[in-house]
Amino acid sequence: FAARQVSKQYVALCSGLPLGTVGAKGKIDLPVLAADGELDGRRVTLSPLGKEAKTLYQVLDVFPWPGHEREGEEGALSLLLLRPRTGRNHQIRIHLAGVGRPVV
Repeated sequence: FAARQVSKQYVALCSGLPLGTVGAKGKIDLPVLAADGELDGRRVTLSPLGKEAKTLYQVLDVFPWPGHEREGEEGALSLLLLRPRTGRNHQIRIHLAGVGRPVV
């Protein structure tokens, strides 16, 4: 990652309002901090004190949550193609949760 020679792609299903229409691209640029937790070991969170972390995304598909009559944010699922530009622990999961689109 440091030399930018590693290229990884992930696909994730997440809940919440879509990050755009199908085909839309964007970047999540939020610092990630790994710190020792009091009760359960190491925790990874978003923090201005954390290290730089960038994730590029593309919306592959958007659809309603099957079998549920949910409205608004809870009623949508998005399929995203994700390309982390940095290699922080749990970066994708933390970034998606941080923008209100947790991994399902």
